[in-house]
Amino acid sequence: MVGGGGVRVCCGEVSSHKREKVVVFGGSGFVGSRALELWGADFELLAPTHAELDVLDTDALAALLNAARPHVVVNLAAGAHVDAAEAERGDRHGRVYGLNAELPGRLAERCREINAYLVHVSTDYVFDGTQAARAYREDDPPSPLSWYAETKLAGERLVQEAHPGASVARIEMPFSGRAHARTDFARTCLRRLEAGEPIAGVTDQRITPVFLDDAIHALRRLIEHRYPGLIHVAATDWTTPYEYARSIARRLGLDAELVRPTTFEAFSATRPAPRPKFSWLDVTRFTTQFGPNILRPFEAELDAWVAQISNAVSRV
Repeated sequence: MVGGGGVRVCCGEVSSHKREKVVVFGGSGFVGSRALELWGADFELLAPTHAELDVLDTDALAALLNAARPHVVVNLAAGAHVDAAEAERGDRHGRVYGLNAELPGRLAERCREINAYLVHVSTDYVFDGTQAARAYREDDPPSPLSWYAETKLAGERLVQEAHPGASVARIEMPFSGRAHARTDFARTCLRRLEAGEPIAGVTDQRITPVFLDDAIHALRRLIEHRYPGLIHVAATDWTTPYEYARSIARRLGLDAELVRPTTFEAFSATRPAPRPKFSWLDVTRFTTQFGPNILRPFEAELDAWVAQISNAVSRV
């Protein structure tokens, strides 16, 4: 269905109550496309595509929000290619800074003006990953390593300065069993294992990946409760990339010996952009606020992922 100005409107069945209007930026992306699928029956969703709206066009962005008058805005648009972003390091006129910092700031200002709630999605990469003793909490001081991370942190701060009622949700390594043009670690492992190709699995890194559907449900809770401020969305416990890959192999009856142990130092030396070693997130704030039934331990997430893959295969 198409709304005014050529903006795509995604709706589910009409319910007996008036649904909130939610504008989603980045709706064609990995997280955004799944959000549209899972929220379609509950919200009136407007999701402008890249062809319909240049989000860096300040006037066009303001015109869309003025016309739509949404109750909620969810910002998933980002320059998310960590290594490619290094080519723009220090460039505050570049596209990466525009998407990751300036856009969130503008959205926050406009949402405050029209009394719309904003959920802005950020990343665990705002931390430097040197904290090995415990996972990062929301009030731990950020220290970004890469240009991507610097711009994401700048976006967080601009949102918080412009709209105190907005939420900044840091999401770590979302993964899904559903097909999408953008791959993730789990599907990369699956592809390589099925092809009999080796996988380098880091053994000395702690990560808290989140099953994509869990992350989408978590964002919905933020919207429903108008939660303000920083909050982490991740698995409730940690794993390593090595155990992650081997767990996938074991569950699917593939060769776990294809997963070869390596160190974070050796792995990171092959990447143009620096990455945090211990990029784990503490989700106590979320589980205290919203209960224990949305975010899950990592192995339970993998069980859900395998079920999702199996369901997709059975439909082919």
